[in-house]
Amino acid sequence: CNRREYVMEIHLKNKKLEIDNMIRKLEDKDDKVAYSNLLELEKFAEQSDAIYEYFDIFLEMLDNEKSFIRVRGFRLICKNAKWDKYNKSVALYFVIKMAVKDALK
Repeated sequence: CNRREYVMEIHLKNKKLEIDNMIRKLEDKDDKVAYSNLLELEKFAEQSDAIYEYFDIFLEMLDNEKSFIRVRGFRLICKNAKWDKYNKSVALYFVIKMAVKDALK
C-alpha cells in the first residue's frame, strides 16, 4: 500500500479509538464528562454513520437503572436512525410502546 493509504488507515484507526473512548465515557460518573461525550457523538452522527456500529450499545443503555444513561442511549439512537440500514431503531418503537403501556396502568 502506498503512503497515502497508510496515513488514511492510521487516521481511521485513531478515529475509531477516539469513538470507542467516547462511548465508554457515556457512563462516566462525572456527568459533565459523559454529557460532553454525548454531544460529540451526536455531532458525529449528524455527519456520518461513524457511530452506527455502536447502535446495539445504545439500545442496551435503555435498560440501565440510571435515567441519565437511558436518555443518552435514546438520544444517540434517534441521531443514528437515519443511518439505520438494518432497521434496529424499530426496536425503540416497541420499547417506547411498552413503557407508555406500563405508565398507563
